[in-house]
Amino acid sequence: TELLWSFERCFEPTLMQTLEGTPVLVHTGPFANIAHGCSSILADKIAMKLAREKGYVATEAGFGSDIG
Repeated sequence: TELLWSFERCFEPTLMQTLEGTPVLVHTGPFANIAHGCSSILADKIAMKLAREKGYVATEAGFGSDIG
């Protein structure tokens, strides 16, 4: 159970920052063979709670031709 407890935080969304300084939540992904993260419902709910009424939340829901 000690090992399981240490991995518990691995399943939480990761807060990152873009080059422009915008906060980004990265969490999960549908495929194991891609290097970038995708949004999850959990990350969206956390983002909406943090944004409140004054902010907005954008979700990346697909892939462009630049990613393959």
